[in-house]
Amino acid sequence: MQRQITKNLSFFSLNVIILTSFTAMQGAEDSSFHSKEETYSVITEPYQPGFLKKWGLYQKRNTDPLNNLIVNPKSALDHIHHVRDKLAEKYKDKSEKNKSSFIPESEAEELMKEARQNSPIFLIGECIKEDWGPCLLSRSHAPQYRNHFENETVTTLIKQIESEEAPIHYTGFACGGMFQDLVVLTKTLAQKPNASLAIHLIDLEHTPYVACQDLIGPTREVKPTESLDPHKVIDQLMERAKKEKWVNEKDCEGDKLEDTKKQFTGICKDYDEKAKQFVSYLQRTFPDAQLSLYLHESSDSYLKYRHKHNLPYPHVVTAVDIKDEMSLLKSSTMHFAELVERTLKSNQRASVISLDKNNGKAVLSHISRKPTKDARIDLIDNEQVKVYCLEKIL
Repeated sequence: MQRQITKNLSFFSLNVIILTSFTAMQGAEDSSFHSKEETYSVITEPYQPGFLKKWGLYQKRNTDPLNNLIVNPKSALDHIHHVRDKLAEKYKDKSEKNKSSFIPESEAEELMKEARQNSPIFLIGECIKEDWGPCLLSRSHAPQYRNHFENETVTTLIKQIESEEAPIHYTGFACGGMFQDLVVLTKTLAQKPNASLAIHLIDLEHTPYVACQDLIGPTREVKPTESLDPHKVIDQLMERAKKEKWVNEKDCEGDKLEDTKKQFTGICKDYDEKAKQFVSYLQRTFPDAQLSLYLHESSDSYLKYRHKHNLPYPHVVTAVDIKDEMSLLKSSTMHFAELVERTLKSNQRASVISLDKNNGKAVLSHISRKPTKDARIDLIDNEQVKVYCLEKIL
């Protein structure tokens, strides 16, 4: 866990050199947007029913006052990278001026406030490349693959909204920067703006933030109007970090201890801000929707939280690109398989949708207990439950 945390993007406290290299990597895939800031459009007022009928769901008109998360997600992602690159430059300048890797939280918040004015979701992101080159499933390389995935997921989610008792529980596994889930939910709510959704996003990178939330209690639900204060539990958080080996013990001793505390405080505040941007953006855009957001660090943690709080198993589970090198190191496929099996065993109307790559091809999968033509039949739960897996090579 140490490696993930020390490379985490922290606008509040983490070393600016790491921050700058991270944002530069994310924006490097397409530099053309730097001179086209005026072409980006995001919804700044509540969604108005009718524009989909007028313009069409996927018509790409960047200059129209339509949400690029619906009509052109790559453009929306490019704009986020642009805003974050500018923010990173300002952090670097302040860091060099102060001759320190850390800047005061008050100054960090001022820069965050300025960035929010340029993009209310500037902390949301998505992987666009592997360490060795472009990712097959990235929007920069082949946006049509994610578009297929989004169409399948949105269609399925809408069917659940129309047929199941609210709220509908949506679970995004290995959500990364949360951008993929934001696109799916925005496209869904554009067609069902009155929907009631409980959103659960799972990723190992959430570990310190979830631990902080659990220590403060009583729930993991993200509250946009409430401030998370990691300082209240920082000593307990550090004890857990040492016990579970998130960090090297030497970083928790002597002069390094205070810097490590600042780092963890910054990480928790960053994820709190990111989560609030996610749910606040959706709520402002679709004010008639009933939305709740929860972050979890693993499928096991999510399932235990679900049981403790008497929540239903998810209606829709999604995952994208969980067979890459980093995901395999985290045993993501094993954890995903456990989540899928327990969900389908317990909720016979649930659907699991994933997008992955196999032998250089993009593969879209939809698993459910509903008999489906041309689907492969698998047996789960000690061969007691039959599920149908429909795979499509894109």
